[in-house]
Amino acid sequence: MTGTSGGDLEAKYRRLSKAFEASEKEAAAVNTGIGDVEAVASKLFAELEDELGQYQSESLRSASRAQLDQTRSQYDRLLVAMKTAASKMDPVLSALRDQVLFLKHNLNAQAIASLGTTVGQIENDVARLIRELEASIGEADAFIRQMGEVGAAKW
Repeated sequence: MTGTSGGDLEAKYRRLSKAFEASEKEAAAVNTGIGDVEAVASKLFAELEDELGQYQSESLRSASRAQLDQTRSQYDRLLVAMKTAASKMDPVLSALRDQVLFLKHNLNAQAIASLGTTVGQIENDVARLIRELEASIGEADAFIRQMGEVGAAKW
C-alpha cells in the first residue's frame, strides 16, 4: 500500500479485494464439486454396469442397458457443461487478481480513475461467472439426486 488513506479509494480496493477472495473460494468449491460429481457418478456407473450381468431376463437387461446408456450420455453432457463453465474461471480470476494487485500498488486517485470502467467490467464478469457456476452446480446437484434415486431403485 502507498500509505494513502483516501477513504473512497481504500474502500474500492478493499471491496475489489474481498470480491477476488470470494471468487477464489467459489472457484475452489466449484472444482471440488465437479470432482465430487465425477467420483459419485463413476461409482454408480460401475455398480450399475456390474449389476447388468445379474439379470436373467435379456429384455430387462437390454432395457436397463439402454437406460444406463441414456443416463451416461446425459451425465457426459452435464460434465462437459460444468467443466466448460469452470474453465472460464481462471482467466476471469487472473484478470481480477491483476486489478487487485495493481490497486494495491497504486492506490491513488489517478489509478482508480483509469480503472473505473475496467473494475466495473470485471465485477460484472465475476457476477456473471458466479451465476453460471451456480447454475452448473444446481444441474450437478439435480443429476446427483437423480442418480441416487436410480441407484436406490437398483434399476
